Amino acid sequence: MPRCFAVVSFAAIMLQTLPASTRAAESSDLKLRGTIKPVACSVELSEHGVTDFGIILSRDVPENDFKSVIPLPVLLTLTCSDPVRLSISASDNRSGTAAPGLGKFMDKNHRTDADVFGVGMVDGKYVGGYLIYRNKEGTGDGVLADMITSNDGGKTWVPGKPVDDGMNGLSHADRQHGWAAPGTLFPGQFRTITQVYFVHPGINKRSLLPPLVDDIPIDGSATISIHYP
Repeated sequence: MPRCFAVVSFAAIMLQTLPASTRAAESSDLKLRGTIKPVACSVELSEHGVTDFGIILSRDVPENDFKSVIPLPVLLTLTCSDPVRLSISASDNRSGTAAPGLGKFMDKNHRTDADVFGVGMVDGKYVGGYLIYRNKEGTGDGVLADMITSNDGGKTWVPGKPVDDGMNGLSHADRQHGWAAPGTLFPGQFRTITQVYFVHPGINKRSLLPPLVDDIPIDGSATISIHYP
């Protein structure tokens, strides 16, 4: 079990005897509040979590089809004060702005639009979206760890695969990624976990993009959260 600690704060109480005529009340409530937390863990992403795809020329975007952009790797490092079982999820800070149909284009066999994170809208038009996925094992305390995935918030787990099968992608809030000791199907206890993820953008059809008279920003943002199963 992870080591826990409690932080309890309370106000000092002053007892004072007052004449009966000036007593406001014969009793008063004392409220106690605190927080019990698991071991402290931190999340670190390479390049401070920024993946810069530079300039994408509009002429390279097909008129009536999406465009896939070469994915870039991001190294995720989870560091904890003590060995602990944990998993992660991702939430889309641009929810509702992924271009419809992009999921099937990115991977027709394994993806839906629910797997695609948004990159914002310009003049009410969709710009594109992106996937976040892993396609090989990470490490737990320097040793290869099996990829496992949960689609129900960490209640049950299934194995990941060396090739991307859709389950290796982060998507909706109920999907969590974990790391298990080889041959097991529950998050293992590790102090340090490393995992390479790939950020894979797709651009909307040129015919559906905002008017190409100014630069069009690609503005994706997602939050990685730690869970303790």
